[in-house]
Amino acid sequence: MPEVKTTSPYDLEKHVSVFLAGSIEMGTAEHWQKRFIKDISNSDDLLILNPRRDSWDEEITQSKHDPKFREQVEWELKAQEDADVIVMYFDPSTKSQVTMLELGLFSNTYKMVVYCSDGFCRKGNVDIVCERWNIRHADSWEEFIQLSETMIAFAKRCRQEEICPDCGTVMVGAIMPFNGPELKMSFNCKNCYYDQVFSEEVEPQRQE
Repeated sequence: MPEVKTTSPYDLEKHVSVFLAGSIEMGTAEHWQKRFIKDISNSDDLLILNPRRDSWDEEITQSKHDPKFREQVEWELKAQEDADVIVMYFDPSTKSQVTMLELGLFSNTYKMVVYCSDGFCRKGNVDIVCERWNIRHADSWEEFIQLSETMIAFAKRCRQEEICPDCGTVMVGAIMPFNGPELKMSFNCKNCYYDQVFSEEVEPQRQE
């Protein structure tokens, strides 16, 4: 699967994209990104957007005036905006302030999957934010992978061409806001306002 590291250009046309948000701590956190890429299934057609550098540049300063630092931060924010799916892991050995900031920034995008391990210093905060915004959050690494695969499958389905049965126009797919554990997507015709909704089992139903 293609993998793009931080600040490198990427092309979203051919692949469903997954941004690996989560603990890095300037390279001291668990290298969970490698583990995720290894464990995820059906990943050949995914584009992985990975903000973790192979090695941290000690000359980079935490200042908006540092061009390398600004480039890194702006790449990460843009990549999360662009990604079809954001997966987020909180390493219990870290504080992960930036990850918590990004959780807040993208909590209402309906494309996030979160795993906050027991022992993380702000696990209660993370869990409550996830519950409030109906973010899918896992209780184990295995469930994290499972929920991520489900979200990725939905993102792939949204990219498939769906033709409006009423007027023949190509419809636009999007993951819907949801108020419970079931994922839903909607294909909307901009021409005649026909809507088709799919549940997690990808079963269509007509909206009157």
